[in-house]
Amino acid sequence: MDGEAGTEARVAYAVGRRVGGAVQRNRLRRRLRVIVAQVGPRSGLYLVGARADATRLSFSELRDVVSRAMTEAEALVSETRGGCLPRREAPSRKAVSPQTVSPQTVSPQERPPR
Repeated sequence: MDGEAGTEARVAYAVGRRVGGAVQRNRLRRRLRVIVAQVGPRSGLYLVGARADATRLSFSELRDVVSRAMTEAEALVSETRGGCLPRREAPSRKAVSPQTVSPQTVSPQERPPR
């Protein structure tokens, strides 16, 4: 189920309310389902998200975008040999010592009015 060989692809679709009303969201979701069926992704789990500007694309433009995204996703997975992508490390937070910042750095005359 985690992208093992021989299992079929499982695809979920995320189409938020910002895309439009229910009719527009469902129409876009149906178009995406047809495109994913045509593209035929390899086995694995996929999440296909769409923004509001996706509704303005023609079917062929949308197919090109989804196809390119699937190809890039498969390339990333093959680079990691089917495993998870490496975690990004959180940026280090430099500790500020109490000596470097003093509350008296701005005199009362220089402080802006509230």
